[in-house]
Amino acid sequence: MLNCDLDAFISARPLSATVRHMFAQPCDRSLASDLLFLERWEICPVPGSAAALRVSQIRRANPELAAAIRGELAPGYRPWSAACAKGMPD
Repeated sequence: MLNCDLDAFISARPLSATVRHMFAQPCDRSLASDLLFLERWEICPVPGSAAALRVSQIRRANPELAAAIRGELAPGYRPWSAACAKGMPD
């Protein structure tokens, strides 16, 4: 276990309070990666069946957490919408 907000492997900062709260608690790299992926997906969905399957699995494993992230990052919250339309890199 590690404190995810201090770990150097995380290059992206969480945008939602839900994920920031989770990062303040001990978590493993897999959970941190899944939370960041789901958060970014809610903002800018990535095409492809592999990404959709990963999001589906994360949501199924953590339905309350996924709902909280989705609710916080509602469709009105799209800070990168123009970049998303152009295919913004990760």
